[in-house]
Amino acid sequence: MFLTGNFSNVTMFDPAARNKWIMDKVNLAVEQHMDGINLDIEFPVNKTSAPILTQFVQETNKAFKNSMPYSQVGIQCGSAVLKLSVCVRL
Repeated sequence: MFLTGNFSNVTMFDPAARNKWIMDKVNLAVEQHMDGINLDIEFPVNKTSAPILTQFVQETNKAFKNSMPYSQVGIQCGSAVLKLSVCVRL
């Protein structure tokens, strides 16, 4: 089972809020014996936000793997959300 990770672009752009959000989700996943998290992106991604989104996903993946080595981090986005192709390297 996976957590659903809804987050705002405001959380994504603020490093302190981003770190808190990630650690809160890691702790919740550990407490509830989850297998990982599915990041649900419900806001437009553009040239400015794409690198920050990539960093956010990488930080989330690293935090989950550090606490739960076999965990998975997935990404789900609506069909109209991505305005350009975004490649996330983990």
